[in-house]
Amino acid sequence: MEDQTLWLQIAVQITLGISLAACAGLRAFLPLLAIGILTRAGYLQLGQAFQWMGNTPSLVVFGVATLLEILGDKFPAVDNFLDTAGTVVKPVAGTILLSAVIVRMDPMLAVVLGIIGGGTISEVIHLKKGGLRLLSTSAAGGIPNPFLSVIEDIIAFLGTGLSILAPILAFILVVIILIISFFAIKWLLNKFQKKKPQTASAAGEFKY
Repeated sequence: MEDQTLWLQIAVQITLGISLAACAGLRAFLPLLAIGILTRAGYLQLGQAFQWMGNTPSLVVFGVATLLEILGDKFPAVDNFLDTAGTVVKPVAGTILLSAVIVRMDPMLAVVLGIIGGGTISEVIHLKKGGLRLLSTSAAGGIPNPFLSVIEDIIAFLGTGLSILAPILAFILVVIILIISFFAIKWLLNKFQKKKPQTASAAGEFKY
């Protein structure tokens, strides 16, 4: 019975970490700020090596970084810089998030799972977001990007909250969103590639 309870707790912690890591794929510092605040308030227990996340300096850094990331993502060129930096920053954030919340497991194993699970899911979400931004830039000159950024903000905020309140449900939604986004981006890419030759053909006819 105790073993079953232990494995259930580990499963919940893993789904919590993966869900938070997925949110970090959209906004790297928002989930870090959230679990730091909850740890400081005593509502969430982190691994011994990650207790620093609830310290005042850490919360200040996470808070400022979250604000700068959200605001900067609304401006051209800055959003490109953030996407480039996010290729490195977001997997690190995902790794920390998953490793930190697994407290009923050997710390070294928790870090390994963090790298494999948290880092990977953050990078996958980030790359899919980048792919959608690239399509937006190619198809409409990047005009929709600020609106997409606001949608990402909303998803990241709601996803972080749901991950904390109902981690298993959040994990299921992450899987569903990944599947939908894969087919959606694939459909948009195919549509854009079909439209591009037609435009080039029309331009050639006009030239002659």
